[in-house]
Amino acid sequence: MRASIIDYPREDLASDIWENSDDGPVLKEAIADEVEDMVYSFLDDAGIPEEALVDLLIYGSILSNQYNSKTDVDARIVLDPEIIEETFGEITGDDLYEMGKELIHDILLGGTKHPFNATVVIEGEDTILGESELGELEETPVYSVLTSTFLVDPYFTDSDFEPDESLAENSEDAKDEMQVLDALLTELKSDVIDYDWVQEAVDGVADKEKFMEKLESKLEEIGADSLALVVEYTDIRDARYETGKEHADPGNVLYKLLEKYEYVEKLKKLKSIVEDGFTKSDLPKIEEVIGVEDD
Repeated sequence: MRASIIDYPREDLASDIWENSDDGPVLKEAIADEVEDMVYSFLDDAGIPEEALVDLLIYGSILSNQYNSKTDVDARIVLDPEIIEETFGEITGDDLYEMGKELIHDILLGGTKHPFNATVVIEGEDTILGESELGELEETPVYSVLTSTFLVDPYFTDSDFEPDESLAENSEDAKDEMQVLDALLTELKSDVIDYDWVQEAVDGVADKEKFMEKLESKLEEIGADSLALVVEYTDIRDARYETGKEHADPGNVLYKLLEKYEYVEKLKKLKSIVEDGFTKSDLPKIEEVIGVEDD
């Protein structure tokens, strides 16, 4: 079972994602509609016929009682191999994964803090995520969005279960990564503060041109600092997905720990600000993310 490695068991499934029906829990209608809209939009952008969609499967901790308010809604888009071959020829699931990585990952579902993360599987094909094991492992829950049914029932951990945080807390890699991120965030914060100080001084100096050069140089440093953090986050995220997010995999443990201590949310926000390029107009948003007061 791919339950969370650090979360305590709850009484039931996440109520902002699931609702009860006569036949048991189902994905909330608004959530299901949003998920389907995102997936069909991805298919359209990728030039994939809608009829190629064999199924849309949700799996992982969000189908258990062991989750938190920011647990991912993990999904696999299962595509028909014959239609994909007719449409693209030799394209692989890995190629499609790369196409969708920025379009269908880390998108907060409406009204929740749960990110939607989808990967692409061509039915029957091995990918970097491995041949789909969904439903093949004992007690691995799987939900079909297209049929609104659990293919494998939800998983409920005993209430006296204690999360095993030792893998995360004792991981030297995790500690090292936090030190790297702290150093990068500190550098970004100091450069932003330096920029604000120089900006404040510009109006009171005779040689404004010299100070404007300082401002431009500092702005370039802020852009480079932000990009370095985005690259670090992307590497962390990709390492997690490339292993299929196995329960105790180091990539998953690292991501979960950084998520718990609120690094991931901060890095996601920075990524959304600077991914299309950084300009002076982005400074107020960066200051808000990293906690620089605007006096």
